[in-house]
Amino acid sequence: TNNAGVITSGLGGGTLTVASGNVTAAGDSVRYTLTQLPDDACLPLVTALAKTATTMTIGANNVKVAGKSPDPSLVTCTNDNTTLVVQV
Repeated sequence: TNNAGVITSGLGGGTLTVASGNVTAAGDSVRYTLTQLPDDACLPLVTALAKTATTMTIGANNVKVAGKSPDPSLVTCTNDNTTLVVQV
């Protein structure tokens, strides 16, 4: 269901929100926020997205910062309730 940029996902029942991002300046990227990411989908999705993401946050962990390689040790997928934020 699409509700003004917020889509309810069949994957875990969470939401996918698409908004203007901010890597170095307001509006310089697109930010995707996916909530309630199931554990079995978390790592494969993070691995695939890390190659093209400018920044990536999982929960409170900055897994990838702009201009750097992702840090796999910071990937924490827990209790089928992970929030993933990706900016491209």
